Parts: sequence; C-alpha cells; structure tokens
Amino acid sequence: MSTISNAEKCLIKAREGLGTNHPVCMTCGENDPRCLEAHHVAGRAFDDQTVTECRNCHSKLSDTQKDHPGKIEASPNLYEKIAHFLLGLGDMLHLIADRLGGVDKAGRGDSPDASEDDSKLIFVREISGGPRAFERCGMGVFRTI
Repeated sequence: MSTISNAEKCLIKAREGLGTNHPVCMTCGENDPRCLEAHHVAGRAFDDQTVTECRNCHSKLSDTQKDHPGKIEASPNLYEKIAHFLLGLGDMLHLIADRLGGVDKAGRGDSPDASEDDSKLIFVREISGGPRAFERCGMGVFRTI
C-alpha cells in the first residue's frame, strides 16, 4: 500500500490552488509551489485576473498596490478596471527591472557585466536557468539574445 507523505500532500494542494503542475513566480522565477501565491494584477476590487508570484514578490506588489487610487464608483467601470490593471502591470515590470539591475537614462544597464563594445547590448544577468543577455530593439523594447 502506497501512502502520500504530508510534504507531498502540501505540494499537490499548492499546485491545485495555483491551477498548474509547473507554477513559476512571474517576477523572480521561484518554482517551489509551497512558496507561490496568486496575485491579482489590478487588485481584487477591480479584476479577478491573477498571476503567480512568490510570497516575497507578492508582498512587494501588494504593498505597492496600496498606493494606487481607490475606486471612483461603487462598481468600477471598464476603463477604471483597465487603468488599475495597467498600474499593476507597471508595478510588476518595475519589480522585474529592479531584479535585473535596471537601465539608466542612456539605455545602458548598470550591471558590471554590461558590454561597452556593443551599443545594443544592455546587460547580462544571472537568472534562473543561467545567464541571459538583453538587447535594445527600439525605444523601451528589449529582447533576450
């Protein structure tokens, strides 16, 4: 007879709660389901759309959401929901940029690994899975190279 340990039960429950067998924090890459939570991008009052975040990133994002404007009307209209979703998305992108080392006003990364030879190379950072290089493709647009 096979029995499931408490640790395995916790993993199964966490995966079920997140709705996937392979959950990953959208900000930092943490993949232990016991450390992950669902984050409401626009805030619970404005939308049910969630993304997976680790407890640390979720805490940072939720604290930032507390500074967002409150509801204008008792029942938010579509434009208000979109505005709060964009605020939440901006918070997520800001947290990701901070994690990657940020980009200065000239568009060059402040990473010590940034290349001085290639004007398009922004920075190289160690991210889960190995080092990644990012390249500027246009105004505010970056891609992994």
